Amino acid sequence: MTTEYLKKIYNTKLDFNKFLIIKLISENALHEFKDFGNRYVEELISLDILGYLTEDDKGVHTLTNKAKELLKSVEESDKIVQKQVNKYEQLHLKLQAELKKLTGKAQIKANGAYPFLCNATDLENKLSKVVKKYKLENWEIVERCLLNHIKKAYNQKFDKIQLIQYYISKDAASTLASDYEAFDEKEELTEKSKIEVKDSKNLF
Repeated sequence: MTTEYLKKIYNTKLDFNKFLIIKLISENALHEFKDFGNRYVEELISLDILGYLTEDDKGVHTLTNKAKELLKSVEESDKIVQKQVNKYEQLHLKLQAELKKLTGKAQIKANGAYPFLCNATDLENKLSKVVKKYKLENWEIVERCLLNHIKKAYNQKFDKIQLIQYYISKDAASTLASDYEAFDEKEELTEKSKIEVKDSKNLF
């Protein structure tokens, strides 16, 4: 359960006990908490009055459409957050893979002493703020800028080069954001083609 999920519950204006009852009923699990159900009879009645619950012919509590929509809005929000978290984790893995492809290692010292690639948590913290601040909406370009920076660092033998975390943001400025704005997809594709042609010549 993420912090965003809890915030979403708070924003429903229902107290947590009422939301928990709705969640348990949605999973057909309320009967497993007999003491809970008896203790919160007033909560059940309140949810019924508020239009979140109803009873079927057998007296079993069921959710109304209003309750189902509330659950849907909360849980979809949590899925979006989880997807975003996974996005940053996947990016970190891609950056590690690029480093390993170029150097044989998933981490390398830059400028003589410092880890070039920050950990996944620091990457997310830094990058998420920059993405929001500079409105970097094209995730693919963000990825490609970071990968290009790794290639640049490799070409410079990781000397006198910004560490990934400082490339993303340092002293209220972002080289990444500048590269993002200046990114020319057509130019990059042309350069890539030149490299591929050069590599193919080396095969003969």
